[in-house]
Amino acid sequence: MSLIKVNNIQTTTGLSNRGRVLQTVTASSSTAITINSSSATTVISTSITIQQGNRILAMFSGDMNANSAQSWQIIGFNIGGVQYHDKIIEHIANANMNADSSYLTPTLNSGTYTVAFNSRQGSGSVTYNEGNFGDGLHLIAMEISAS
Repeated sequence: MSLIKVNNIQTTTGLSNRGRVLQTVTASSSTAITINSSSATTVISTSITIQQGNRILAMFSGDMNANSAQSWQIIGFNIGGVQYHDKIIEHIANANMNADSSYLTPTLNSGTYTVAFNSRQGSGSVTYNEGNFGDGLHLIAMEISAS
């Protein structure tokens, strides 16, 4: 890495591409989906093809409403058949909320990966996008350069 100074403007050359966004894919859905199973159920998914050694940043945001007096769900991402970032989200009936989650994978092999946001029942049931809003469920997947 070297510094270049031209007309009192200093810039750096030779910087790596590490951490740069190389591409972004998005998916949105207007479909309501109810989760009442202890098995992971895909809420929304997309696919992305990445280069060797890069990472995937997955981000989800969606409307979510409890269908019972109290509910808790385990939410996370399945990326290329591997489950990542499980966390618990809990709320009470008629307390509409957004479920938000994000995860940055370790470095991956080149290839096409399905990126799915999923949810499974801990107790009670929930409905995502119960109002069938045009983009009530939104998933973003980004290829992030690791070198």
